[in-house]
Formats: sequence, C-alpha cells, structure tokens
Amino acid sequence: LQPYIPVTSSTLESGHKVQRTNTLRYKGNTYSLPFGTYRGEETRVLVDEENGTLVIKTMDGELLAKHLIPAGRGNKVINHNHQRDKSTSIQKLCDQVKVQFTNQSGAEIFLSKLKERYPRYIRDQITVMSNCLAKYAQEDTDKALDMCLEKSLFSANDFKSILSSGAIIKENHNEVEIKSLGTPETQLMVNIKPNKSTIDVYQNLFKSK
Repeated sequence: LQPYIPVTSSTLESGHKVQRTNTLRYKGNTYSLPFGTYRGEETRVLVDEENGTLVIKTMDGELLAKHLIPAGRGNKVINHNHQRDKSTSIQKLCDQVKVQFTNQSGAEIFLSKLKERYPRYIRDQITVMSNCLAKYAQEDTDKALDMCLEKSLFSANDFKSILSSGAIIKENHNEVEIKSLGTPETQLMVNIKPNKSTIDVYQNLFKSK
C-alpha cells in the first residue's frame, strides 16, 4: 500500500489540463473524458484518488468520470462510452466544436449547414468533426474549414477527406476547382474511412497546374 498524498492547494485551484483529445494525463497514464469535455486551452478538471479509483470532476465539482487506476505508467484507460455522449444537446456539441477553431464565426456557419443538410445524422457529423480536431493540428483544421467554406463543401466527410488526403500540404496560390464528392445521401456514410480513389481525387484537386 502506498501512503496517502494529499493534493496541494495550488493544484486544487488550478486543476489539471484537459487535452484536445478529451483525455487527462495523470501520473504517467492517460484517462478518457466524456466527449466535449475539452472547451479550449484553459479547460481544467479536478482529480482525486479514492480507494484505487481516479475520480475526475469539473472545476465546479460536477462528476465527469471514474477510472480504476492501473499499475505502472504509460497506460491508456479508456471508457468507450465517452466517445459519444447522447445526453448532450446538439447545440452544446456544436458549441464545443466551434470553440476549437480560430474562425469561430466560420465554424458556426459550417455547423449550421451541417444541421440543415443532415438533420437526422447531425450527431454523427459532429463526432467526425470532433475526431478530426483531436487528431490534427489546429493550423491544419483551420485551413480545412476555410477550404470547405470557400468551396461550399458542407459535409464532415469533406472536412475529414481534405485533412486525410494531404490537400492542405499541397495547397498553392493558384485557383483550383473542387467539387463535393457524392450526393448528400452518399455523404451520410461519414464514419467509413475514405478509400484510395477518394484520397487520390482530393490530392489531384490541389496539384498545381
């Protein structure tokens, strides 16, 4: 048994930083947090250890998650229910995504278009957006959003494809034409990984003439 080490007052006041991936790094391990916990660089949570369990709360004391503390370091402790929080309203999810972009007004326009085009699948669309924001650097996601707005590509799948195809790296100052891939019906398959032909199309769209 390890001796109890109380959390210092400074830690209680400042909290522990939440990562963009909605995770918390604590004593060498990574713990998942509910989808949408991250609200920007200043997002913090309170942490306490109770009988081998890590208890994570908001700075206001609201319970966010409980995890069994594993032995050793370098572990990833994931609650897969955290990846999709059905209890959170669509508007709240949109707000959580919007604040992660530099151009928040542009993000609001993009998200509004998603709600118009995919009312039955908007939660899946937002989940794709959130996963991309966690995976890619903010500079790249900002550029992908700008491309989508400029070319009227209002689909989370287009946003994801631009990032995964490397189109941002290949972007140049020449004017190029880009067309949305597929109809609104086909783009409902937002969780299917783009195949090679889809990636090739996006890469070719951004090659210089």
